[in-house]
Amino acid sequence: AFEFAADRSLEMVQVLKSLRAGNNTGYDMFFTALAARSLKWGEQLINAGFNLQQAIDDVPSYISVLADIDSQGLAQKLKGLNFEITPRRIEQAETEAGKQALKALMKNATNHS
Repeated sequence: AFEFAADRSLEMVQVLKSLRAGNNTGYDMFFTALAARSLKWGEQLINAGFNLQQAIDDVPSYISVLADIDSQGLAQKLKGLNFEITPRRIEQAETEAGKQALKALMKNATNHS
């Protein structure tokens, strides 16, 4: 239902336009997209310039949600960002694929320390 509504939302169009203009906006829309497990809209917001680093700093558990909705692309989405994968973050993932993606990131971070 979220994607159907977002596809037709004037507010979403305005948020994307604002992000592309370099404004630090879109947090409510991003959090709503994650809560709805919408990879499509999460990616559209990130690609428009959403500040994923700030979102992770504010709500670290969103890494676990991202892992659940995009286990294959998680490492690429987080590339260049500062974050910590903890056993708690892994527990917060709801899918086995999400848990495995987080474990791989945690292992890689340990190997590069």
